[in-house]
Amino acid sequence: MIIIDTDIAIDVLRNFAAALAWLNSLPVGEHVVISGYTALELLAGSHNAAEQRSVDAMVSRFKAKWPTVGARERALQDSARCTSRAPSAHSTC
Repeated sequence: MIIIDTDIAIDVLRNFAAALAWLNSLPVGEHVVISGYTALELLAGSHNAAEQRSVDAMVSRFKAKWPTVGARERALQDSARCTSRAPSAHSTC
């Protein structure tokens, strides 16, 4: 599964060649989703109805995926662990 984050989604919406090329290079059948939070961020950043329609069209290409409570907690713990100390050679940070 590939999760499209906000930065990539914005680049796709702006028709940046590198983002579009990367997206089009994904293998057929690759499970591509967009974070529900990303979808909300994109909608919140829309300045007018035309931008909102563009966001709706792009978001509708992908299934919105919301993190589970457990996944969110692990991400917060990993982030706290990785920012509280310098990563070591054996660290996953």
